[in-house]
Amino acid sequence: MMASKPTTFKKLMVQKLTSNFREAVSIETVNMCHPKKGEVCVKNKYVGINATDVNFTKGRYSASSEVPFGAGFEGVGEIVEIGENVEKFKIGQSVAYLDGRCSAYAEYVCLPAQGIRPIPKAIPEYLALLIAGQAAAKGLDKVNVLYIYI
Repeated sequence: MMASKPTTFKKLMVQKLTSNFREAVSIETVNMCHPKKGEVCVKNKYVGINATDVNFTKGRYSASSEVPFGAGFEGVGEIVEIGENVEKFKIGQSVAYLDGRCSAYAEYVCLPAQGIRPIPKAIPEYLALLIAGQAAAKGLDKVNVLYIYI
């Protein structure tokens, strides 16, 4: 299943390892992606921008990274195409995701369906929950205590 999509789209690609993000990346026009088996294609509406992106483009997290590679880790958008064997999502559904493959800074991205989270509406506030919410949940799991202040 697929909604109408263009034949090309724009994405940021890291061309040089440096902490100067503007020097590190370029805007590339690439052929449209299509989801493989078990994947969905998301049209991004919002992407997260944080210090991790600069650290990644500097090579701090993976000094062996060979350029060029994509940029961006988290996004919020709507599903525009569904690959084979994906049954729990539908075209037009709003979703949030963390992309360990570093390709969120793009108009479109194809991702494994199991890493996608449905959300009621594609709004930027969900980006904060992807990072801060997960960190808080992990902390609560470890401590196994919830303090409520009134």
